[in-house]
Amino acid sequence: APRPVGAKSTSAGVAVPSCQAVRATVPTPVRAAVHAQSAKGGASTGHASRQKIDAVLLDIAKILRVKESTSSWGRSVLQLATGVAGKDSGAAAASAFRQIARRIHPDGRERLPDADEMRCHEAIAKLQRARSQVQQQAGKPGM
Repeated sequence: APRPVGAKSTSAGVAVPSCQAVRATVPTPVRAAVHAQSAKGGASTGHASRQKIDAVLLDIAKILRVKESTSSWGRSVLQLATGVAGKDSGAAAASAFRQIARRIHPDGRERLPDADEMRCHEAIAKLQRARSQVQQQAGKPGM
């Protein structure tokens, strides 16, 4: 069977219209409205994105500010409550590590300027050391 103009056929022989062919069937006022809506979303997304970046930079600064000189520095980096002790603190350290790492890790956010990316890598390394320290204090082997 002949294919419609702009259609592609799949391995099953079914004619699938191209994006251009589908776009041509959408009335111009609808396309304009969709484009305007996505442009509005883009502006608010940019603001939300800036807020996320600011939150990431704040988390990185909090981690790097903690001095590794006291016995409780790991708990401070992981933002653990002082009431959690024993084996529970090892599990809490693992959970806190995952939560913070998910927020600041480069794979889950926009790229930062090079200097901030370097600080992020330092913060992640410190976060890993903190997790190991708390888990060792809890009697659970570090990762």
